[in-house]
Amino acid sequence: MDTEIQRTLTIAGLMLAIVGGGMLFGSVNASWGDDTTNVAPAENYTAAELLEKKPYDQKVTLVGPITKVLDDYISDKGYTYQQWLVGENEQLKVFCSTQHGRVNVTEGERIAFTGTFQEFYGTLEVYGQCQNLERH
Repeated sequence: MDTEIQRTLTIAGLMLAIVGGGMLFGSVNASWGDDTTNVAPAENYTAAELLEKKPYDQKVTLVGPITKVLDDYISDKGYTYQQWLVGENEQLKVFCSTQHGRVNVTEGERIAFTGTFQEFYGTLEVYGQCQNLERH
């Protein structure tokens, strides 16, 4: 009788066991979504500071006055996003998902919005959930 060959690999938290006839067993220890447990708080920036530093794909908090409330954006899949411009001399767009609720904002209101700094189709923005808005 042939000896069954067994190998175990661990790759980034994924355990794979390969047994003789090609059977594959796996388990993953990971989490997805907006779980922010044990994540460092976002650093506060003005629009001008973000436009200068450009900390791409990092969690940031944009602080300043809302200078313009833009029309909602509705994606091809029907998702609704609120958007507004924030900043004093230089402005940066906030683009937020209404998945967990809308927020009422007005021009001139001082806010802090936490999200991810990114470039989307040539536009620099802070993207996140609308519920990540704090009023100052």
